[in-house]
Amino acid sequence: MSVSILPDYPNMKIQMIEGDAAPIRMTVISGASAARCPACGNPSTRICGTYRRKLQELPRGPASIEILLLAHRFRCDVPSCQQHIFCERIPWAPRYQRRTQACTDRILTLAWEMSASAAQRVAESEGIRVTRPTINRLLIRTAPVLPTPSEAPADAASSEAAPLTVIGVDDWAWAKGQRYGTVVVDLITHQPVEVLPDRSAETLARWLRRHPTIRVISRDRGGAYASGAREGAPQAEQVADRFHLIHNWGDHMANLIGPWSPPAAGSEASGSPTPEARAQVPPTPSPQKQARWEAVHRLYDQGLSITAIAEALHCDPATVRKDAHADRPRPPAPCQRRQPGRDDQLLQALWTNRRMTAEELWRKAQENGYAKSLASVSRWLRQRRGSVKRGPRSIASPESPAETTRPSKPAKPWSGRQWAYVLGAAWPQMPRRATGLLSERLARDPLYRKAWTLTRHFHTLVVHRRGEKALAAWCRAAEASGISEIVTFAKTLRQDWAAVVAGVTLEWSQGPVEGFNNRTKLLKRMMYGRAKLPLLRARILNR
Repeated sequence: MSVSILPDYPNMKIQMIEGDAAPIRMTVISGASAARCPACGNPSTRICGTYRRKLQELPRGPASIEILLLAHRFRCDVPSCQQHIFCERIPWAPRYQRRTQACTDRILTLAWEMSASAAQRVAESEGIRVTRPTINRLLIRTAPVLPTPSEAPADAASSEAAPLTVIGVDDWAWAKGQRYGTVVVDLITHQPVEVLPDRSAETLARWLRRHPTIRVISRDRGGAYASGAREGAPQAEQVADRFHLIHNWGDHMANLIGPWSPPAAGSEASGSPTPEARAQVPPTPSPQKQARWEAVHRLYDQGLSITAIAEALHCDPATVRKDAHADRPRPPAPCQRRQPGRDDQLLQALWTNRRMTAEELWRKAQENGYAKSLASVSRWLRQRRGSVKRGPRSIASPESPAETTRPSKPAKPWSGRQWAYVLGAAWPQMPRRATGLLSERLARDPLYRKAWTLTRHFHTLVVHRRGEKALAAWCRAAEASGISEIVTFAKTLRQDWAAVVAGVTLEWSQGPVEGFNNRTKLLKRMMYGRAKLPLLRARILNR
């Protein structure tokens, strides 16, 4: 082995090198004549023996290296020291490890960028022997720890990390809809500082009490974080996130508007139907929804909370909340029909003879790039032949004349969420189809004109951070509108007034926190969803 590629060990002597192929075994002897006691810190020159350590070194080229390290044992001369004999500390050979620091650094470099299983495979291809549990233990051991102000050095200028002053908190899902955790992000440095095991107010308050330097807390509209911030950091100003304000407004608008079908193309040109006749009759709710809505309102009028009603009726709390805030049972969502795809168009073009079998059509389609099975073609043919038998011919075939015109499809109904987006979008940013439909609907119903006006004013004051006066004026207009969904939303703003005012005044938002939520999803997928809190926390906090 060439001497030029041997590792450099200061104050060490390489006594022996064995082996021409992997692994190469090296015997290294310490040349130190003195060492400091790890307990009292006093130097000692009394050597009282040696100890052996077998270490794995970072491979040099294709050859793996094993080191037999012979280090000294020293005797401490200080009578009051509790440790009479100590081992020599080697900087490049950490304690309680069977590999050198360079080898450990290489393993960590791989582990931070990929899963432990993938890092193990790459390390083995480089000649480093390591297991997946060992990689996970190294990640947890090297996770950064945020010191509390009591543990920080007295000289703040000499400290590497400044005390926390502005943070954002948000939840992330261990298992969606079942169990959640909390991530805390420093909004000044845009770095995560802590991962909490749940999203309860007590856990957040306990963490905030250890950091009294926090002055601003950005959060969503959830009540748990609001109460946790009040209990743990009463000196901090809470800021309601602007995105969540607009999203909450969209939820109320979706409940107000509901599904609505635009008029069919060409209906205005006929001139005979009136606007009232052209309006689609809204679908009626099912008896089950009607009974549930009545039960929710009966219990809600008795003073029960949303959670208590959900437990009594065995429903989801979100469903109970929607029914409690609705003046009438919500109609069913419109059915979304599947649009014909490229494969359907190819089969339609090749189906030139109604007597063609499924196998013949399948073979012709395969010659044109069709990749699906014969069963898919058989199912497609059964559907087409059934539609021809049931009604007028609308599919081109030798028996169906080319002059037959295909009936126009009815316009697909727009959901309440789609209309909420259209109401909130600026006019140049609307879809081209939406401008005409919105103009027609605003001209038809004064309720939607009022909702559209309030929506535009609310978006303007939130996006441009117009402050408390503009927000108070908008709330008065919303409460005077007489629309139950809008009045309810204004009441929720007043219940969280200080945080909402700070949200439409200050610059802080949940943007960086939501970014780390997306990163957490990536990290969970990378570890196949098997990571427990210590390992996931180590990966989230590593930047």
